[in-house]
Amino acid sequence: MPDSFCDSVKIPLSELDDPTQIYVCGSMLNQTDGSESMWAFTPADAESEGLEHYDKNFVSYWGFDLVSGETPNTSGNEDHPLPVSLSSFSGVFNGEVPILQWSTASENNNSVWNVYRSEIEDQSMSIQVNPELVAGQGTTSLITNYEFKDFGSYDFDQTYYYWLESVDYSNQHDNYGPILVYIPEPEDENNSPIVPLPYGLQQNYPNPFNPSTEISFILDYSADVNLKVFNVQGKLIKTLLTDHRIAKEAQNSIVWDGKNVKGELCGSGIYFYQLETARENLMKRMLLIK
Repeated sequence: MPDSFCDSVKIPLSELDDPTQIYVCGSMLNQTDGSESMWAFTPADAESEGLEHYDKNFVSYWGFDLVSGETPNTSGNEDHPLPVSLSSFSGVFNGEVPILQWSTASENNNSVWNVYRSEIEDQSMSIQVNPELVAGQGTTSLITNYEFKDFGSYDFDQTYYYWLESVDYSNQHDNYGPILVYIPEPEDENNSPIVPLPYGLQQNYPNPFNPSTEISFILDYSADVNLKVFNVQGKLIKTLLTDHRIAKEAQNSIVWDGKNVKGELCGSGIYFYQLETARENLMKRMLLIK
């Protein structure tokens, strides 16, 4: 092992049965007496429940090969950022279908979402209920709001568990939840909760589209808004709304016909639509296919 590494991390190999590879993490698997600021453990120990003298509340680690002195770039050995920062996840029954709503504060290489449902709190027994993939936003630091309606079959007087699964472009999967949604008996009107309004910029529909698509949004405040369409190079394609006054909590929809400012049909590809107000800028992507 390089001397510089030994100078910065103390690793008692005798306690690890002289392995050829170890995992190292700082302030995540420490001795409870505080004598070490960092520690090491073997791949087998990572799944062990028999370590009585260590705090195993770690969230990430690096593999280290004692023979080559390298950190193997293999799945499970490498710390990687979560694809999304989920800020909210909720669900209600609107009297007809369960509706799930979630928001992300940011997304990193987030490709798609899947939605899973089960009658018990065990995700391994759940089923995927979204017939089509829910498109993620790739990489963005903007707030994104999602909504999914579960049109699958369900039983009355039943509580369902729902999970979200995000999948990034390298096929890394992360799960969120569960949340619970109760389906009341039809005559039990008092148990039918009010559906919260999906504030923000909503996903265009249809998506992918040809030749036109509808863009909708709801804000929890009155504002003058601009709605613009850009291509992947950031070039303005068309302005759909300019200083258009909207009312608080009003549903707003506008159709983009797939044409640029000159009235020419745009080519197939990814486009972005941005809603601008004095308070915030919201953006989503859409796909035009011919």
